[in-house]
Amino acid sequence: MHKIDSTNAGENGEWVAGNPLTGVQPTAATAAWFNAIQEEFTHYIESRGIVLSKSNNHQLTAAIEQHLNAFVTKAFNSYTPPSSGGTAYTHPSSHPASMILENASKRFVTDALISTWNSKANGSHSHAASDINQDASHRFVTDAERLAWNQAASSVKWDSGWFSVGLGQTYTKTHNLGEVPLSARLLLKSTAGKVVVGNSMIFNSVNSGFFGTTIEDLTTTQIKIATGNQALWHSAAGTGSNFSAGFARIIV
Repeated sequence: MHKIDSTNAGENGEWVAGNPLTGVQPTAATAAWFNAIQEEFTHYIESRGIVLSKSNNHQLTAAIEQHLNAFVTKAFNSYTPPSSGGTAYTHPSSHPASMILENASKRFVTDALISTWNSKANGSHSHAASDINQDASHRFVTDAERLAWNQAASSVKWDSGWFSVGLGQTYTKTHNLGEVPLSARLLLKSTAGKVVVGNSMIFNSVNSGFFGTTIEDLTTTQIKIATGNQALWHSAAGTGSNFSAGFARIIV
């Protein structure tokens, strides 16, 4: 078999159509080329045991069909099923790790790495105070030490904070001083405008009166105050500055 190589054939053995208007000559058809094509077809037909016939233009098709049928028949006849002693394909129950293609989302790790990760501390855990190594910049203190320092650093040892009070009542507040206060400051303020009054009043175990608010009792754990029946506070000059509702605060 060969490509056309006659006069005016293309550089790579292509047929050239030619163009009379431009003077391009067509490729010359040669007996050698046609005979080569003829031999290719007839040789294949005859190789399949078919006698050439001028009246039959389907012999090439018949040769191809006969060839395919022979191939399929041979393959079928040579097949031995497992039931007759043939070997059936058995898929392995496991595969070596080397067959697996790893990527960023699927990666093998070693037993050593797993052991290292498992031995690390849990993300949420706690330590006892005894586990902490103290130094000059990191030192534990007790609640008693902190309370003593806080009391020493301020003239105020205990503060009840503001609490609501009314007429003719007693109020007991618990402190944590652990001793009987030598003195206590009682502060009052009115509801209207919350104006602080009486912020320099100091009492020590006196009886409550008709007007005003007094400290009734001081113990190692509590301080009790009592309010008057007519007013929480009354000006010493009697100018009518008394009020009957407001807030009290005890400071030691």
